[in-house]
Amino acid sequence: MKKDLRVFFTRQLLLALALVVSLTAPGQASILPNASTVGGAITQDTVWNLAGSPYEATSIVTVAANVTLTIEPGVIVRFNPNTRLNVNGTLHALGAAGSEITFTGTTPTPGSWNGIWIVTVSNTRSVDNRLEHVLIEYGGGGIANSANLYVSNADVSVRHAEMRNGSGNGLTSWGIPQPTYRIPDLPAMPTRQPILYWRPSTPP
Repeated sequence: MKKDLRVFFTRQLLLALALVVSLTAPGQASILPNASTVGGAITQDTVWNLAGSPYEATSIVTVAANVTLTIEPGVIVRFNPNTRLNVNGTLHALGAAGSEITFTGTTPTPGSWNGIWIVTVSNTRSVDNRLEHVLIEYGGGGIANSANLYVSNADVSVRHAEMRNGSGNGLTSWGIPQPTYRIPDLPAMPTRQPILYWRPSTPP
């Protein structure tokens, strides 16, 4: 009887281990059991709310042109390696004091994910992007002159933002015409990383 119980529990343990392995791809942290998984194209206006938090990106998330992604205060978004939030439309990440929005990696290593890219494509300018009371950390992988926040030919307002522990700059930008920024509290903004305004003739 004892031998049968040992065999039974051994089999259950092996099944549980197999399940964990199947949920964890190489180089990818296991998905939190209560996480809302996201990835791929967002083609209609979408809200990520606190009830669905944390959100976990298992692939690149792209906000299509003329589409708005709104993220509510207190939401946490975790990104697996080689993923990013790619904004060709509009991002409203509007946190609040004490209820900041967090963009982080599943692995707490600088450059473990690509960061937030706000980029104009097909002559449809990405406008009215607003980031307020946000924390962006561990981004910047997968691009030269890397940054937690990368902006190309877009209009962006950043207030009360903290950018830290990335693999490069807090903010990198390029563009002709010059991207438009509204960063009124920049002198006091604790980026803990350099801010780079960059306007070459070609992107990095």
